[in-house]
Amino acid sequence: GEGLSAAHGGALLDATLTALSSARNLDSIEVMFENGGNPAPHGFFEARTVALSRLEAVLPTCLKRLVLDQCYELDSSLTRLAALTQLEYFKLDVGGRNIKGRALRPGGVTVLPALASLTKLKGLDLNGAELTELPDLAGLVSLESLTLGVCPTVGGTHRGNRSLASLPNLSPLVSLITLTLNCVSITEIRGLESCLQLESLRLTQPGQYGGPGCVELRSLPDLRALKALRTVEL
Repeated sequence: GEGLSAAHGGALLDATLTALSSARNLDSIEVMFENGGNPAPHGFFEARTVALSRLEAVLPTCLKRLVLDQCYELDSSLTRLAALTQLEYFKLDVGGRNIKGRALRPGGVTVLPALASLTKLKGLDLNGAELTELPDLAGLVSLESLTLGVCPTVGGTHRGNRSLASLPNLSPLVSLITLTLNCVSITEIRGLESCLQLESLRLTQPGQYGGPGCVELRSLPDLRALKALRTVEL
């Protein structure tokens, strides 16, 4: 397989996506914002917005790894995601930041398409994605790691996801090993007691992301059946 990492803006990212459209064996794509802390040149964000609008149309179906990291300008429902049936890892971060005085709105991706076709997906990292809802997780029988809810605000501070009011039932996630949530508004975690492979449950994320955790959570399901559970952080 082949990999592609694009940490640029403007014409270079656009040219990279043009080359991507003819790729046949590409299995990894990483798109991220990196400028070394320097002010972005004139037209940088506008050019990235245009380039990222083309991204979804050229994603090859053979992809195994897709990372959209700090892609603030991405404004799409990512409907093609469901066609990436070979995907094993997906990371989405489109939260707003303040970069050298430029206030960026949170990214436009607030919902994801149905993911039932992603039966090979092992890792789903939605840190920094200000989602308002999650699709049904039925079909994600290979998912081992789910991370959700640490959303950066404009200004660079971190808080839990306040837009996501509820989670879908987690009982289809029969292979889940690690669950990390920092969703301020959720009140219950349905189906967790059926995730018999679960080893780690974190309802707040320490370290650089921090955040208040699941402060509205009223109760946990009965976890006594989770014999593999080794770590619980509340």
